Amino acid sequence: MAEKALMASVDNPESVKVIAVSKPDSVFGRNYINNDEKMAIAMSMMKVNEQVMSRTDGLQNLDFEDNAVSELVGRQMSAMSALRSMVGFETPDAPRKPFSGWKVKIEYEALSESGSPYRSEYWFILDRDAQCVVNSFEIPLL
Repeated sequence: MAEKALMASVDNPESVKVIAVSKPDSVFGRNYINNDEKMAIAMSMMKVNEQVMSRTDGLQNLDFEDNAVSELVGRQMSAMSALRSMVGFETPDAPRKPFSGWKVKIEYEALSESGSPYRSEYWFILDRDAQCVVNSFEIPLL
């Protein structure tokens, strides 16, 4: 289901090369991301930010004609927006929510609509029966 959803989610599905597919992991309530995953995503976003700053001289020389940088910034902003909406702020002693579904991560490489190569990890949150995608978001990778 997740691989099918990936192909429907990218701009250039014929260019997709799947690198890895995670084993399905349980989701409880709407807390899709655990603390270790939050840290890994934060580190990934930091690396993306460092590359953008390096390639644009601290945003002083932002070239809107540079599709690779523009698309990377767009994917990063989209990822941060999705993450803010999904991160739970529950106390550590809060009761565990009931099982609500599965999460599957797919790491892949592809070409953007403009032809720029990129690498990402797409997360798919599936329902209990893994029959439909409840939520999804992309994390740009370097």
